[in-house]
Order: sequence, then structure tokens, then C-alpha cells
Amino acid sequence: MVDVVVIGAGFSGLSAAKDLAAANLRVVVVEARDRMGGRAWSYRLGDGTSVDLGAAWIHGHSSNNPVSQLTKRLNIQSKTSDWEMLDIRCLNGTRLGKKEVDDAFQLADDLIGRAKQQRGELRVRRKHDPNADRSIAEAIQTVLQDERKKLKGGKQSGSGKSRFESDIVHWALYMSLVEDYGASLDRLSLLYWDADSEFSGPDSLLPGNYQCVAEALAQGMDVRLSTQALSVQHSSDSVTVNLCQTLNQPDSKAVVSALSARACVVTVPLGCLKAGSVSFSPELTAPKATAINRIGFGLYNKVVIRFQEADVFWDRKTLGFGLVSLSNLKGSSESVTSGQIDPVSEIWFPFFMNLIPSTGSFTLVGACHRPEMEMLCDTEITELAMRALAAFFSNSRLPSPVEVKVTRWNSDRFSQGSYSSLPAGAEPDLYRTLARPEGALFFAGEHTIAMYPQSIHGAILSGQDAARAVSKYLNRQIHVRPQANGSISGQSAVNSVSTASAQPSIDLVIPTTGPFTTTLAEVELAHDRSLSSLQLADELQLELSEWQNPPDDAFFEW
Repeated sequence: MVDVVVIGAGFSGLSAAKDLAAANLRVVVVEARDRMGGRAWSYRLGDGTSVDLGAAWIHGHSSNNPVSQLTKRLNIQSKTSDWEMLDIRCLNGTRLGKKEVDDAFQLADDLIGRAKQQRGELRVRRKHDPNADRSIAEAIQTVLQDERKKLKGGKQSGSGKSRFESDIVHWALYMSLVEDYGASLDRLSLLYWDADSEFSGPDSLLPGNYQCVAEALAQGMDVRLSTQALSVQHSSDSVTVNLCQTLNQPDSKAVVSALSARACVVTVPLGCLKAGSVSFSPELTAPKATAINRIGFGLYNKVVIRFQEADVFWDRKTLGFGLVSLSNLKGSSESVTSGQIDPVSEIWFPFFMNLIPSTGSFTLVGACHRPEMEMLCDTEITELAMRALAAFFSNSRLPSPVEVKVTRWNSDRFSQGSYSSLPAGAEPDLYRTLARPEGALFFAGEHTIAMYPQSIHGAILSGQDAARAVSKYLNRQIHVRPQANGSISGQSAVNSVSTASAQPSIDLVIPTTGPFTTTLAEVELAHDRSLSSLQLADELQLELSEWQNPPDDAFFEW
């Protein structure tokens, strides 16, 4: 038996395993794929450079960001992205000036702000209906209807469309929301879509190196690749993980081995939890099952198109290219609010990233959020992407690419989607519910951290949180939570664990800067191991009433 089994060698799993191993615990990581990194997948192109097919950015590159800390420690360089270096054009090839683009993003922000004004009404309704909410798409539709009524009432001449109803504004809205959350506006909660936080600092691009970061993080650890967790049997003090081999057996479901441990950290993607890829016995609690069902899981696919150097037809210094439709495309105005977000009804790739500035590869990377893309073959997808580029550059005779790579994250059975989001009716507490331990089961991943979902830094932080929780569980430590007046709450300590009363004694321990700790108080419970939680709380409160203003790193140990 090992101390901990971690299911998944993505960034949350590796971060949890790293911290647990540093605490001298025996940790085994099992990973169904034949590589580490999870949804961070670095693919080597034919020119020898790498491109990240999943996560690629460091969002909020700063000293507080755990990804920044990790890449600095590993001496892995990143490149700050200059979002001023964009080329935005209409479908007919007309280039939009910086002021036009800035004004469009400002109008998109104004439109979102007007939509968010409806939150007050929803919060009042939630006092009587806990599920009261609406999608951003519905809220935007209400704003547009109000604007049209004002125009009609004022008897203004023109098209009857408001200032918000232009293709460039819709494109800016797409880039501001759909690009970030991987979900259409009819699948984002008006109340909570932006309840998360972010680190300050610029966006930086790792030049195809995210998987290298994962591999460096895993050095020295027992990571077993091509080993899928099929089921987990768990109790209050142990787990058994049943495994199968996926190498050369992609569809195998036969259990070939099992791992027993004192605890397990589950970091499989939310899409796999939704699909029941891993079964649990006993089943997960009803609140956790509800959270799994209610949190959304979006999609962000990429098509990578590499050309010969002699065939480069775009400006090599430009960061990216955005394609905005004109109103001659039917339905473009309504597409944003109906949930069919793509503002270019026939162009599936409204933005391409240029890799020359970051990796030197003569490669463009397009993003697509349409699930139906995965129903097409690579040739059809390449044709759609090339059609978008031909429209952008007003050139129907573009050179043929020498290499194409297409992702299908929905169809990937080890991810079944890209990252989480909150649809209408869901709330941030669902993330916290997913993170909550159940006996010897612990959970991590970007879908378990309300502050930083949809990100590598969120995945890392969730893994670190899980590692701390496992360490306390195995070492039977409870960190003190001082009350507002600075006193210690015995009840808060007891609420942290249900098995404390079965132990003979509890110490309040104050760590020092050296290798030793100082015990300030000891509560002897050897005379009665059957104390209830309330009785134990009273005992603790009585014994510790003299201790005021305990340090933040104090903990109870038994």
C-alpha cells in the first residue's frame, strides 16, 4: 500500500504529487495517456518547433502566478504578447484601423455592462427562487430590444439597428467572452460568468513548451503512463484504484491491476466525470454529482497550418489576424444573441495566431468553438480554415500548407472537452463542492477552484490545495482558524474532521522557523474516546480559552 494515488498527470495532479512527495509521502501518479500534461499538449511540427495544442498562455504573467514561478525556477522562457500587434479585417479584406477596433471593444464592454445591470433583478428573484438566472445571450437580447424601442420611439431614420448591432462589435464580443470561456453566450450565466479572479500582468506565450514544464515538474516522481483508472473503491481511511493498460489497447476496459492507498487525489477532467469514465464505489455524494452535472464544460479546438518559408503570405511581425464579417452575411446580427456566436456565419475561424514571433515557425493557428467541427475530416477542416484566410487576405490562390494538425478535444476520451464554465443556474459554490473531499477521496483540477478556473495556474493551485488537505488528513492535523476577535474556536477545529474524538489527545502546535515545533497546550482525552463533536468542542474551548491571537500557521494535532 502506498500513501497516495493521484489519478491524472496534468498540472493539477503533478502539482499535488510534487507537494505530497516533498512531505515524504509515497505517491504514485497514474495517467491514461502516453504523455504528461493532460490538456497541455505540445506537438512537434515537421520543422522541429513545437506548438501547444491545448493550453498555451500564461495569463497574468507576474511573480504571484504559480506558472510564472514554475517557469522561472525551470529557466523556461516565455514571450509577452503585444495585443497592439493585431491585423483586423472585414470579409472583403478591408483593414480596420486601431480606433475602429478599440471603439468596437469599448462598445462590446458597454453592451456587457448594460446586460449586467439586470443582475439586481435576478438577485431579488433568487430570494424566492434559488435558481433564478439567465444567460448572457438573453440579457444582451433584452438590451438590444430596449435600444430598438428607443430608436423607434425617437423616429430616427436609418436601418433601425442600435449602435451595438454591428459585425465588428459582435466580433469583439466573441473575442471577449467566447474565446476566453470556450462556451457560447447562451451557455454562460449572467450572474456568475465573471465571478472568477485573475492575476495582474501581461499575457505571455510559452513557445510550445507547456508539456516540457509538466515533464520537469514530474521529475523524480513515480508516474505510470498509459495506465487508466477505471474505478475507485473508497472508504473513510483507504482507497483501491482499479487500473487497465491503454498502450496498444485503446478500448480496453479489462482490469489488469489495482493500487491500494491511504488516500486518492482525483484530477480527471470534468468532461470525464460527466461521462462516468471513472466509477466510484460507493458513489459520489449527491451534492458532488449535482455539481458535476451543472458546471459547464466548453470547447476550444485548434487547427495548426504550417507553410514553407517561401510561401509566407502574411506579415511576419503581426501577432494575430481577426476576420470580421459584413452585414451581407445573413443572420450575423442575430447570431450573437441566439447562441450561435460565430459572427461569421460561413467562417469558422475568426482569429488566427501567428507563430513566427514566438517560435519562428511559419505557422498559423486558428481557433474554433463549434462542436460540429469534430464531425468533419481533416481535409474539410483545412478547407474551412483556408477559406477564412483567403477571405482575410482577399486572395483565392493561397499556397498549400505543408503540414496540418487538428485537435478534437470533445472526441478525446481522456478529456471530453476543454475547460469549465458556469451556465445559467450554476454558481461558483459548485466549484467548491467539487473540491470538497469525501473520506479518503480528494479532488483537484481547474474545475475545482472557483477563483481561477479555465487556467493552468488554477489547476496548479487546486493541486496544491489538495496536497495540503491530504497531508492534514494523513497526519491528522487541523489548521487553526482564528475568529474575528483573535480567539481559537474549538468548534471550528472539530468541524474540520469527524474522527478526532476517537483519538486519545489533541495538541495545539505552533510551528517555529527551525526544524522543531512548540506545543502550547494539550487536551487529554484518553479517559473518554466517545466524546461527541459538541463535547469535544467544549473541551477544546475550555482548555484553550487562555490562548489569544494564535499565529496563522498554528494547527491542532492528535
